[in-house]
Amino acid sequence: MGASGGNHGKKKKHENADRAAKSVPPLLKDGELIRRRYQVDFMIGGGGFGQIFKGIDTIDGQHLAIKVEPSEKDGRRIKVEFMLLSALRGCSHIPIIRASGTIRGCSFIVMTLLGMNLGDLRKQESTHKFTSGTLYRIGQQLTTALRHVHTCGFLHRDMKPSNACIGLPPKENVIYLVDFGMVRQYIDSQGNIRKPRDYAGFRGTMKFASLAVHLRKETGAADDFIGLLYSMIGKAIV
Repeated sequence: MGASGGNHGKKKKHENADRAAKSVPPLLKDGELIRRRYQVDFMIGGGGFGQIFKGIDTIDGQHLAIKVEPSEKDGRRIKVEFMLLSALRGCSHIPIIRASGTIRGCSFIVMTLLGMNLGDLRKQESTHKFTSGTLYRIGQQLTTALRHVHTCGFLHRDMKPSNACIGLPPKENVIYLVDFGMVRQYIDSQGNIRKPRDYAGFRGTMKFASLAVHLRKETGAADDFIGLLYSMIGKAIV
């Protein structure tokens, strides 16, 4: 789930929020203040692992995304995501983390609010495809983002079009890698690659997973890039 939704029309956002709210009650309340600073606006997305709300920093006026997950489900996911985003602070093509904590038994992180994901953006194109030049720039930026993640010793493990979003104006030409809930540390604190497991459970999305993932084998940095390649096959984000 990415911290996206900043450039949709407000009406459409509320419609999306209404649909999400019908399936799962909102974990945050519209208008409530978190950490006496971040005000919740409304929910812009929801899924099996959590929800994302649009918010605003009452001090500097910045629009933000607030990602929240019930701690009893898998609070470790959002804690690992916060840890990695903190380590990647300042890296290009990575959302900026602003705060984290717990509220009413839920874990939350506050981060950069982004625009549409690449899968939805492609559907708006008249040909439902990106040009070769656009694909080149997308691939270049996401390669840089994945290298940042790998340099920190982690694998993303869910590279797909919906996990890459454009920035909001004036950064609408910048691509950001999002959703680090499935990351795995593959390099230890000593700089050594962890010993491969005999069996690795499936992690990722069927359509974009590498052969090694489907065979339940241990994966590495190359498998993230294979996911990126599969996302771009046919000169379009599919």
